[in-house]
Amino acid sequence: MRFEKLSITMDPELTDRAKDLAEQEGKSLSAWISELVADAVRREGMRQWLEEWQDEHGRFTEEEMRQSRIELGYESE
Repeated sequence: MRFEKLSITMDPELTDRAKDLAEQEGKSLSAWISELVADAVRREGMRQWLEEWQDEHGRFTEEEMRQSRIELGYESE
C-alpha cells in the first residue's frame, strides 16, 4: 500500500484532543485520522448510492426512515 505524507493545520485544542483519543485507542495520530477520513469516504459513497437508489425507486417514506433509525439504534420504538 502506498502512503502520502500530508501537512495539516488544526486548532491546538482540537489537536490535543485528537492525540488523546488516538492514544486511548492505541493508535498513532496519523492512523486515527486516516480511519476517520476512510469512514467519511465510505459514508459519502453510501449517501451517493442511496440518492441514486431513491432517484430510481422513489423516496423513502417517513415510516421507512423511522424504522431505519430504530434498527440503527438512533430511536426507540
